[in-house]
Amino acid sequence: MINLNTNIFGRKSSQYLSLVNNYKNNVLLSGGTIEALGCLNNFAKSLKNKNLLDNASIILFPSGYNTSTLYSFKGDNFSFSRGSLKTRFNSSLSNEIIGNNIPSLNYTSTNICPTLLLEPPRTNFVLFSNTFNSGFTFSNFSYSATTNNLSLTEPAWQITSTNNSSNALRRFITTPLPSGSTLTASLFIKKLNLTTFQLNLSNGIDSELSTSWVFTASTPQNISSNIGNWTDLSTRVDNINNEWFRVYLTVKLGNTSLNYNPSSLTVTNVKSGESLLIQNSQLEIGGLPTSYIPTSASTVTRAADNTILSGATSLIGQTEGVIYWEGSCEGLTDLLGINQSLVNGIYLNKGGGSLYRITIYANSTPISFADNSIKTSKVKIALAYKSGDSAMFVNGAKIGVTNTTAFSFSGSLNSIRLNDNYLIGTQPQEVNAICIYGSRLTDSECISLTTL
Repeated sequence: MINLNTNIFGRKSSQYLSLVNNYKNNVLLSGGTIEALGCLNNFAKSLKNKNLLDNASIILFPSGYNTSTLYSFKGDNFSFSRGSLKTRFNSSLSNEIIGNNIPSLNYTSTNICPTLLLEPPRTNFVLFSNTFNSGFTFSNFSYSATTNNLSLTEPAWQITSTNNSSNALRRFITTPLPSGSTLTASLFIKKLNLTTFQLNLSNGIDSELSTSWVFTASTPQNISSNIGNWTDLSTRVDNINNEWFRVYLTVKLGNTSLNYNPSSLTVTNVKSGESLLIQNSQLEIGGLPTSYIPTSASTVTRAADNTILSGATSLIGQTEGVIYWEGSCEGLTDLLGINQSLVNGIYLNKGGGSLYRITIYANSTPISFADNSIKTSKVKIALAYKSGDSAMFVNGAKIGVTNTTAFSFSGSLNSIRLNDNYLIGTQPQEVNAICIYGSRLTDSECISLTTL
């Protein structure tokens, strides 16, 4: 429990201390949880040092949460919903299950501060996804459960090859998948004394997709692939904690008349006497991986994450203002929406050309902005809007010139949605912070706000 009287910011003005203490009281006295208080501290201090704290009407940073609530550091709290359980990596980098309607504050090996992980609905089509002793078939592998694992609730499995050329750990896929689907298969792995392995998808007839991996030091790398009659193969590795890695392969199904539907997910080609730890297998429809979904005798679907602040008319600038979003995403996706209307609204997404884009809809007239280069890592984006004086800022730079189009909203701006799913759909996204200002900041202030 955090001491409500702790001054986490040192010697500050009484107004500032009041803001800090009100936030802690708001969270803790309502039964909520605060994580990464030092990270929130640093973010708020950076705004204060730039003189951008006092005039913000909303500041959301992933720190305080409760069931169905994300607490704002300034302004009203956001409502959160997800009608299913979910897994996340906690601050100890253990994979844990969180309950329905609990926001997912997710940690990585490269960032001690969490992000708010927002994901679309996904289904894991691998049955008994971590029950390797009964849900999988073994050929020339010995196996045993171990507590040397990533999960707080499930074991890892140590498998050891007893044959150089004909070993296999196979999980059969029994659910037919739609023709033309893009699939992502994944598995958590730790090397022990492993040097090479293959992760394969088979259709059971004539076309096995195989990806060969070698460990360089302790990190797996894809060195070759045989895609057979599959298409659009890509592979990736996520470093979980410098020992455990999540290995992915993404591929597109062919036409069902050619029987390209996957029938099994297989680990094979492990040298005799070599061992590895495995955990948490998954096969999902989608071109980007999402958080692990545990299954048993049937497939399991994780619901979408939904975050909304309604009744926010007094907090959103009705004629001018600034919207700030900090985070990262890989796929084309809606990120933040003011209203859900093409009459009066403001929308941020990653759209055509894989560029971050913002559109203002004022009395049904769109005014559009787009970044000038593809960004694949964390970004800081701001839209400063005012009739005849609007501009987009990304990572400390003004994009293009000021848009001088005059506009007027014909109705109120009254809601803020993250993971909006209104214009182009949703893909996984990580949110570091949201700020709303009720009046337009200067260009130099927006550049300071968005500087990495």
